[in-house]
Order: sequence, then C-alpha cells, then structure tokens
Amino acid sequence: MHCDRCGGTGISALRRAIMAPPGYVIVVRDLSAIEARVNFWLAEQNNMVETYRNGEDAYCKMASTVFGKPVDKKQKKERFLGKTITLGAGYGLGWKKFQGMLRIGMLGDKGTILGDEIATALGLYPEQFLSRHRQYVLDSQPPGVDYATHMLHCACAERIIKTFRDNNDRVVALWKTCQEALSHIVCGNYGFQFGNSGIIETCAEGLRLPNGMLMRYVELRSRKEGKYNEFSSLRDRQKGQREKLYGGKVDENIVQALARIVLTDDMLNMRKMGIRVVHNVHDEILSVCRENEAAAVYKQMGEIMATPPRWAPDLPLASEGGWDRRYIK
Repeated sequence: MHCDRCGGTGISALRRAIMAPPGYVIVVRDLSAIEARVNFWLAEQNNMVETYRNGEDAYCKMASTVFGKPVDKKQKKERFLGKTITLGAGYGLGWKKFQGMLRIGMLGDKGTILGDEIATALGLYPEQFLSRHRQYVLDSQPPGVDYATHMLHCACAERIIKTFRDNNDRVVALWKTCQEALSHIVCGNYGFQFGNSGIIETCAEGLRLPNGMLMRYVELRSRKEGKYNEFSSLRDRQKGQREKLYGGKVDENIVQALARIVLTDDMLNMRKMGIRVVHNVHDEILSVCRENEAAAVYKQMGEIMATPPRWAPDLPLASEGGWDRRYIK
C-alpha cells in the first residue's frame, strides 16, 4: 500500500468496500485547499496567494495566529480550526454565528469553546469587548455554561473574525463587489465584469463564468431594508420559496463553481492522456490502473492537477493522495 496522506487509518467501511479488480489499484488525488486558493486568487489577495505559491499551509498559518504558536498538519484539531476560519470567514461569516457554530459542534465532531490560551495569543482585553457587546453575551448565554466562559468564547470569536478581515482586505472588498453585481443584474446592467482580470460577468440569467457556463439567479429581486438593499432569488418555483443572497454568499457560489470547473477540466485532461477516471468525490479524482503503473499514473495526475486553467494562469494549485487496492482516500 502507498498513501502519503492518511496511511489507511480512520477510513469508513463504505469506502473500504470499494475495490479495484485483481491486479489493479485505485489512484486518488485531492485538490489541496482548492476553495481557499480560488477565493484568495479571485479577490487578488496576493499575500495569501503567495502563501500557497510558496508551498505553505494557509490553514496552519491561520491556526498559528490564533494559538500564538506554530501549528503544523500533525496538530489536527488546531489546523481544523484554522481551516474553519479560513473558509467560513472567507465567505463573510460573522463572529456571532461563528461562536455559536463552534460551541454546538457544527464545525467538527465535538463542540469547541475558545478560552484563555487563545485569548492570550490574540492579546484580548475582555473589558473592551464587553463595553460593546455585554447585552448580546447575556442574551445568548447557553444553559450549563457560566457567564465568564461564554463571554470569553464570544470575545475570542469576535477577535478571530476581525483579525481575518483586517489581514484580508481584498477578500472583504470582493464581497462588496459581489453585492454590487447583484444590483447590476436587477437593474439590467449586463456586462459588468469583476473578480481577478474581470473573469466574472453579469448577464440576464445571473453571472457568466470564464468557461461560458452560467450561474443562474432565477427571478432575482431586491427590496430596501433600512439603509441597504436585500436580494433574493427563487429557490423552489412550486413552493414559491426564495433564498436570500448577499455578497459573501455570491462569492461562495462563484468560488465553488470555479473550483468545480478546475476539477472537471482536470478529469477531461486525464482522459485525454489515457488515464481511466472512474469517479470523483468532492475535490478528489479517482482513477483505476494496473498495479505496476500506479506510480506513473499518480505522477501524471499530479502534473495535470498542478496546471492552472487558461483563465487563471497564475493560480497556484497542488494535490496530494495515494493509491491502494481499496478506496482508502
């Protein structure tokens, strides 16, 4: 067996039930942090793009900032928090929602309470936080959690989100541009281009992606809510259900669509090279080959997945994985 990521541990029985025929192996490669890479590239957040270009782990980098000490991939819990912050905050996640998601375990197997260690690393002064948010802390205090613990948890969550936004101003600016794009669509101003090199364009259906595919926002509407416009599109025509849209959500839609284009183009290019692609799971591509060809196929797949698309020639890409008789990721 060869697997440079997981070593075959912690794999579900369902995955292990998927097997290659005798004499063959399943070769797996996963696009590394593809959403974060695309989001930073799209926003032209060049300091973070360079982080990936230099082969650094942005999730570990974020976690190191939060914990005030170096974090590497072996520290899975800390790195997972760094990943959560990078992806969630990258799409406009607010600190109030963030603290709740952490506490009830929506971001992992168990709930996480941010405490003294992180507060110290962040240079936090709880008194300053309370001067602004005392009532929120009182109103949101969950049963079974004492006031001081909940207050510190909320204060840490606020500082983490603020730290991300302060360090990634171009991403924050992209949310505002995405919000502006919704206004252009509603007003019939098609052809408004935005994102890195203007690769996204407004059109009658919604947004046009760089490969010509459309992201449709059906019956997009806006209404004035206080100082701001609120946008929504039709989600279910039969039930008349509508979905709220905002800058961060549109950014997420675009990034996930672009990441999908990268993945499917890689699959097509692999097939052109004679690699037998059999499946994909999220950002993973699976192929099957003879056992004695595994190393060569794995290398070929890696070269293809490291090649940026024509519309993003400076997007740093990477992948990792391995091969085995069974699908062990």
